[in-house]
Amino acid sequence: AMMTRFWIAIAILLYCGFHPATAIVQLNNNGYEGVVVGISDSVKENEFPNLLDQIQRTFNQSSSKLYTAFRRRVYFRHVTIVIPQSWKNSVKYQPATKQSFHTADIRIDHTKLSQNEKCSDRATVTTIGAYQCGDPNDYILMTPNSFCPDNWESRFLDKNLVHQWARYRYGIYDEGSKGTELTYRNPRTNRFEPIRCSASLKVDLIRGFNTKCNVNPNDGSVHFLCRQVISSPPIAGGSIMYDYRTNGIEHFCDDGGADEQNVLTRHNPLPSNYQNTNCNGASAWTVIKRHSDFSNNQNRPVRIRNTSPTFRFVKAMPLRIVLVLDKSGSMSGSNLQQLLQAATNVILQLGKVDGTIGIVTFSTSGTVTCPLMSIKSDQDRKKLISCLPPSANGGTSIGSGILKGIDLLLGSMNGQKPSGGHLIVMSDGQENQSPYIRDVMNSVNENDIVVTSISFGQSASKVLEDLAKATGGSSYFASTNGTLTLMNAFTTIINNLVGPSSVKITAPIQVYSKEIYAKPGESFQDFVLVDPSVGDNSQFTFTWELREIEVTLSSPSGKDYNSASSEYEVYQQQKLIRITIVKAEPVVYVEVKLGHLAILNCSAVVKVTVPNLSKDYFFQARDDGAGADIVANDGIYSAYMTSFDGNGRYALLGTATTDANQSYVDTDYIFGVGKTVENRQENISTTSSTGQREYLYAFSRVISGPLLEVTNYQDGKDQLPPARVHDMVVIETISKNKSVILRWTAPGNDMDKGTVKGYEIRYASIGSDIIMFRNNFTVGQIASLQSMHTTSNTTNASHPKPAGSIEKMMITLNDAEIENTYAICLVAYDDTMQSKVSNFVYAIFQYVFQPFAFQVKIDHHHRGIIIITWKTACSNCTTGI
Repeated sequence: AMMTRFWIAIAILLYCGFHPATAIVQLNNNGYEGVVVGISDSVKENEFPNLLDQIQRTFNQSSSKLYTAFRRRVYFRHVTIVIPQSWKNSVKYQPATKQSFHTADIRIDHTKLSQNEKCSDRATVTTIGAYQCGDPNDYILMTPNSFCPDNWESRFLDKNLVHQWARYRYGIYDEGSKGTELTYRNPRTNRFEPIRCSASLKVDLIRGFNTKCNVNPNDGSVHFLCRQVISSPPIAGGSIMYDYRTNGIEHFCDDGGADEQNVLTRHNPLPSNYQNTNCNGASAWTVIKRHSDFSNNQNRPVRIRNTSPTFRFVKAMPLRIVLVLDKSGSMSGSNLQQLLQAATNVILQLGKVDGTIGIVTFSTSGTVTCPLMSIKSDQDRKKLISCLPPSANGGTSIGSGILKGIDLLLGSMNGQKPSGGHLIVMSDGQENQSPYIRDVMNSVNENDIVVTSISFGQSASKVLEDLAKATGGSSYFASTNGTLTLMNAFTTIINNLVGPSSVKITAPIQVYSKEIYAKPGESFQDFVLVDPSVGDNSQFTFTWELREIEVTLSSPSGKDYNSASSEYEVYQQQKLIRITIVKAEPVVYVEVKLGHLAILNCSAVVKVTVPNLSKDYFFQARDDGAGADIVANDGIYSAYMTSFDGNGRYALLGTATTDANQSYVDTDYIFGVGKTVENRQENISTTSSTGQREYLYAFSRVISGPLLEVTNYQDGKDQLPPARVHDMVVIETISKNKSVILRWTAPGNDMDKGTVKGYEIRYASIGSDIIMFRNNFTVGQIASLQSMHTTSNTTNASHPKPAGSIEKMMITLNDAEIENTYAICLVAYDDTMQSKVSNFVYAIFQYVFQPFAFQVKIDHHHRGIIIITWKTACSNCTTGI
C-alpha cells in the first residue's frame, strides 16, 4: 500500500460545519464573568495609544446599557483584556493563562491585512457567525478605530456592544430591513409601511438628507438609495435589534406576558426580517429567555447600584506546548507508525515558532524524551523528531504522562505557575495503570493548563475528552485506518494554537491530502494548486506504509525534483519523504487581500470517516442562505451531516477549492456576516456601493474538524426529517383568481439531502387567528392538491424537486376574502417525518376593476339644460341622470 500526503505552510480562514474554539463566559448571580477581549498583534500600540482606556470606558458605559436592556438581569462583572505580545511590558500586565486573542469573545483587529484602518476610516463592529436561532455565534469583531472618539461609530458603541452581545451569546438576529426590502404590508391599513420593531415606532423612508421616498403601492418597492429614519424620538419603545443608534430605544421587543416591558416594545412578527424568518416570528426577548442563563427562573431581576466591571490585563505569553504521546502496547505496529508519520510531518512544517515545544511519552509510566526547546532551524526540528517514541510496550497510564507534561511546563517558569501552557495528549486506549486522569485533574486546573485531546481510534478513553472540555481545550478524533486523519488533527491543533494572524509564527495548513493504494510497480499521478499566497518555502510531504515509494515532483515550468535533488529528504524510520521548495516559481496574479473578508463562490466539501472504517463519504456545503446555511455569501459554507454508519466517533475533514477567477472577495462581505452596510455613516449620501470585488487565483485548502460522537443511532430507521425552509418568498399575488406564486429552496428527505415526498401548505387570515397559527401549524387552512396549479417552470405538487433546487408553486386560496391579509407557511415531509414550519410570508387580494362598454347620449334642452343618458351591461347601474 502507498499513501501520499502534501501540505503547505500558510494561514487561511475556512469554516466547515463546526464552531471554532471560544472563551467560556459564565453568568453567575446576574454578572457575566470570564468575558475576554483580545487585541490582535496587527494593532500597533503607537497607532492607538489610548485603546485600553477607550475599551474600559466603553465597557463601563455598555454594562449599564446591558443592565437596562436585559431588564435588570445582567451586567458585565469581570472583563479580561489580552494584550498582544508585541506591545511593551507593563507592571499591570499579568501572564495570560487560558486567554488568547484567537479564543476571545470580542476580538479587536483590522479587517484588511494590507491596510490598517485609521480613526477617520469606516469602523466595523459586527458579530461573526450565522447559525440556527438560539445558537451562540463565534465572536464579536471590532476594528480598533471604532473606539476613536471622533469616529462616527463611537457615538453609539456602548449600545452597539449590547446589540452585538445579544447576537453573539443568544443567537438572535437583527430586526431591521433584510437586504433591500424596506417595507411590508400592514394588514390593518392595507398599505406598505417601513419595516420596524416595534410597530409603534414612527419611521419614515428618506432619500439623501430629507427627501421622502415614494413607495410603490403594488409591491412596496422604493428607490435603492432610500433608508429608514425614525421620525421622532421614541419613549422607551422599539428594539435595540432594530436600531441601537436612536436615543430612547433601550430594550428588546417582547411577546407580552408577565415579563413584558410595555406596549411600545411589543414585537412586530409581520415583516420578513432576519429575526422573524429564522426564529419563526418569536421576539428577541422570547429567544433570549429560552437560554440556560434564564431557564428555571435563574438570574431574576435585581437592583444593582454599580454595574461597572472590574478589568484584568493579561499579556500573551510565548507558546509552551508539550506533546504527550501514548507508546503503550496497544500502539505497537501500524498505530505507532502512523503516530511517527503524523508527528514528524507537523514538526517539519513548523516555521519559526515564538515559543518552545517538548515531548513526553507514556505507557506504564511517563517519560520526558525532549525538554522544551525553541524551533528555529531544521536542526532543531530533527532533534525534536528524534525524541519521538521508537517502540511501543507496557500498560496505559495517561495520568502519568500528563503529570510529566506539567513538570516540563513548571520547569520552564522557574517555579512559577505555568499558566497558559498547552498539553496535546494523544492516546488510543483505555487507562489501566494509575495515576488515572481523574487523579491529575486538580493539578491541571491549579496550574491553568489547557489540554487538547486526540482520541486515536474508537477504543480511546472518553475521560480524556472530558479533561479537554474542562480546561477549555478541544477534542479531536483520528481513525487508525491510515495516517491521514491523525496528520490532519495534529496540523489543525498546531495551527489553532499559533493562530492565523500571528506575526512571528508560521503555522502549517494543508492544501491537499490524499490516500492511494497501489500494487508494486504501479505508478500514480496527480496535481495540486499552489497559489501565490503560499509561495515561498513550500513543503511537500509523502508517506508510505509497506514498500518504500519513489517520488518525482514536477513544477509548472517542467523542473523535476527527485531523490537526486538537494531538496529531497527521506526519513526512513518514519517512512516519510519531504521535498522543500525554498523559492516558488514566479507567477503573476492580481494581489488578493483576505483578512476578515468572506471568500465567495468556492467549492466546499466535507469528508467523513465513519467509526467502523468501512468507507468514507463526502457531502457538499453551500453558502446560499438555504438549508443549513442561514446567511448567504458570508463565507460560511454549511451543510447537514445526514449519512451515518453506526454509533461512535467520526472524523471530519473540510476542503475548499476553486478555479482561477471563480471565487472572489468583496470589501462589503465580512466573514461570518455577509453583506454589511450597518456601519455606513448615515449622514453621508452615497450614490454607489463602497464594495470592491477581487477575484482569486485557483487554490485548495484542507482543515480537520473536531471530534464528533454519534449515539442512539438505529440502523434502518428514519431519524432525520426534511430541513426547515427559511427562504420562502411571495413572487406574485393574483387577485383575479385569489392565487399566490411562492418560491423557496427545496429541502431533502433527510435534512438537505435527497428529495422530499411532498409539501403541506397552510394559511390563515391575519387577525385573532394569527397567534394560534404561529403556535400551531395545523389550525391553518390547508391548500389542497386540487388548489395547486402548475405553470411553466413551477413545481408539480406531487413531484417535488431534489434538495437545493428552486421550487416555484402557485396556490389558490379559495375562501379568501378581498382586502384581507393572509399568512402562509409550509412543512415538507417524507414517509415518516416532517420538517419544522417554514418562515411565514404574506399575501393580500384587492378588488379588480372590470372595465365595461357603455353608450352615451347627450340632449340639449332649449333652456340650457343638458340631459345625459347611457346604457351599460351593468344590470344594477343607474342609466341616467
